[in-house]
Amino acid sequence: GQEFYRFMPTLSDHMDVFSVAGVTIDPQQSNKNILQLTTIDRDTEGIFRCEVSTEAPHFYTGVEMISVRVTAIPSGPFITGLSPSYEVGDMVEANCSTHKSLPSPSITWYINSQKVEETEDIFSAKTVLFTSRRGDGLLDSSLQLRVKLRRKHFTGGNVKLKCVAMLGDLFLQTNEASLERVGGQTFAMDDSDDNVPANDMELW
Repeated sequence: GQEFYRFMPTLSDHMDVFSVAGVTIDPQQSNKNILQLTTIDRDTEGIFRCEVSTEAPHFYTGVEMISVRVTAIPSGPFITGLSPSYEVGDMVEANCSTHKSLPSPSITWYINSQKVEETEDIFSAKTVLFTSRRGDGLLDSSLQLRVKLRRKHFTGGNVKLKCVAMLGDLFLQTNEASLERVGGQTFAMDDSDDNVPANDMELW
């Protein structure tokens, strides 16, 4: 490890500060009990160790360590790629994206309040995650949703999509979109597509 701060009350100049990447100390707010950093970046992450030593004649030493993780709160989630309206049999391809996060958040799609990962067989829905690292080291993430619409998706003439992005206990945000049926048509709903009129029948 690299020493970056020293406080010795017996000396006239109590404080010494050493240059270490990721550690910028506020000397006005730091003392023998408190260490305050003014700037946090990716290099700040790591193991911090505090060592306290007594002087002669005993020379006792105590050490405590703590692991510090740096998190960047993302912006988003943003839903893109949707059309104004859809018909039974149309393929929906939508993206739910977050920007400038560290680490990458978890992203989840919901269709009519049901989690896609738990209902793939029902909705014939698939998701694919894309993550890219920016020049500053932060992450952009996008979860693509692909689903072929069936009659059972349209409740009251529309399909409700929701995207949830979560980063530990620090960040939880949602975004929602409503897919309208072409012409705003509605029809009776049941658990199968067996009674679809011929002009609405889709096979896949």
